Amino acid sequence: MELQEDYDLIKSLEADILAISTDDLSGAAFAVDGLGLEFPILYDPEASVVKEYGVFDLLGDRMAAPATFWLDRTGKVRWQ
Repeated sequence: MELQEDYDLIKSLEADILAISTDDLSGAAFAVDGLGLEFPILYDPEASVVKEYGVFDLLGDRMAAPATFWLDRTGKVRWQ
């Protein structure tokens, strides 16, 4: 995963990564272990965060679409 590969660089820029998983807890844990992720993952089984960001059920599949957002220090979305 590219974000993991660049995680040290991202941290050096005083930025961070937060992934969001709508999988059940065991599925989210499998992703962390299987992919060797070092950044935090928010467990969101109700999909409340992905719904708020408008990336849930885009294909009528009741799933979160892969998406990347850049937020500034105030929480304003600067890029998606």
